Amino acid sequence: MVVTMIGGLALAASAVIAAPATAGTPGAPGVPTSTVKAVTANTARYCVTGYAPNRAVAVHDEQSGANASIRTNNRGSGCTNIPVAVACEDGAEQVVASGIAADGNPGTSSARVAASGCAASGGSRSASGGHGSGGLTGTEAAVIGVGGAAALGLLAVGFVWVRRRRSAPEA
Repeated sequence: MVVTMIGGLALAASAVIAAPATAGTPGAPGVPTSTVKAVTANTARYCVTGYAPNRAVAVHDEQSGANASIRTNNRGSGCTNIPVAVACEDGAEQVVASGIAADGNPGTSSARVAASGCAASGGSRSASGGHGSGGLTGTEAAVIGVGGAAALGLLAVGFVWVRRRRSAPEA
């Protein structure tokens, strides 16, 4: 009975984890993501994920016109330094990356670069140039799902153990 219950929970968790994600879902396959890792006086460390492995991704700063390129690794991610000239009073610069997404379709992503010590910069996700909302990545959702299934399995084992212990004949 316990094995059946744990097996059912594991099957349900795997179905939730393997469910197809929609285009707007953060961390979904084929949905590229951009982030800014660090900003110095004249450059920003710009990173992408969710692109096709071992492919070129073009990076463009919309305000300054600066261009850079990233060659993704075998997992479809990579970083580059791009020249920026943003100051606190200027707000933030929009940097856009475009290339082939992990699902094989054209994809873009963007992030805003703010000057050091100013408002924090953030990333956005997009499969077609629009902006997505923040949320859990696919890995975070998988960890939460597996952890929840494990907790339910342990709870079921505990109930069975307590019930058998109460119904055991006293000697």
